[in-house]
Amino acid sequence: MIKIINIEKISQKIFNLDTFSHIDETRRLKAQYGFSIVLGIIIEFFMASIISYFLGTFKYLWPMMIIGLIFKGSIKSQHCTSFSRCAIFTCIYFIGPSLIIKYLHDFHGYIISTIIMMVCMLNILILVIQKNIKGLKLIILLYIIMIFIYFINESFLIYMLSIDIGCLLRIFSCTEMGKIFVVFCDDLLTQIGIK
Repeated sequence: MIKIINIEKISQKIFNLDTFSHIDETRRLKAQYGFSIVLGIIIEFFMASIISYFLGTFKYLWPMMIIGLIFKGSIKSQHCTSFSRCAIFTCIYFIGPSLIIKYLHDFHGYIISTIIMMVCMLNILILVIQKNIKGLKLIILLYIIMIFIYFINESFLIYMLSIDIGCLLRIFSCTEMGKIFVVFCDDLLTQIGIK
């Protein structure tokens, strides 16, 4: 079995140090859990960034991952059952679309604009169907900002597509089909030996 890193053990060792001995058990466990989440996100970003750098998709990956992180708080999505599987899944889940965006970079602006509009409508439709008002408000605000950015500088269009697809990836994982997909991938990674 392959295990990338044991986030929980690292976090537990840090919060069992004498420095944290004066904090009551409940608060210490909450802080330990929060620390493990932040550490996990940093490691996932680092792994995906290294891989995307060598694939030449780094500049498309980061907007997707950052917007996915922003939406993480407002959209409850399915997760893998271990950090190692989550890290691998996250890398594949975001690097795959970044390769597509790299390919689309050479297309005309109107084609990219059309794709952005279709993904925007799909994102809003999914959020309306899911009755996720918090996510809907956030995405409408994001789209208003994207429109202003477009009028300021059209050359950001490809990054706007990256942001839009990052929203779609996060929103998809909150749908029933998305949850089934994540569970399937989690099971598949378990079967191939990722602990």
